[in-house]
Amino acid sequence: FPYSWEIVFCCWNIPLLFFAFIGLNMPLCKMAGPGLIAYLSLLLYIVLLKQSQIEGFFPNRIIDSIALFAAANFAYFHEYCTSSPAILAILPVLLVLAPGSHVVLSILSSVQRSANLSVMVEPILDLILQGVAYAVGLTLAMRL
Repeated sequence: FPYSWEIVFCCWNIPLLFFAFIGLNMPLCKMAGPGLIAYLSLLLYIVLLKQSQIEGFFPNRIIDSIALFAAANFAYFHEYCTSSPAILAILPVLLVLAPGSHVVLSILSSVQRSANLSVMVEPILDLILQGVAYAVGLTLAMRL
């Protein structure tokens, strides 16, 4: 399969979000609103990320914060309109954006390459900064 960002974020995110909602025990009739919110938030994330790589506008952690800020605002607006919990739209976005096995593999490979502590700190520091960026975006959306 050709794995471009267009294919992954425009096509493969739909079944990924569907199975994330199934994992949250959400009925099919209630998947449309949170699914649309999660899909649009992920599209915003990848467009900002690719635009920033071309023109260098924002660092990656700022893009993470903007994406979670937008997802949370959309989700809270959906909660206001339908009284459906906002977390049902935010959690799938976090599951898709949160670092997973690639961070673990990066840490393990850095441990195997060298016993130097400074080599190990970079992936862990990036993971911590990514978590802080997500928290900042969510907190700003909740408080504003």
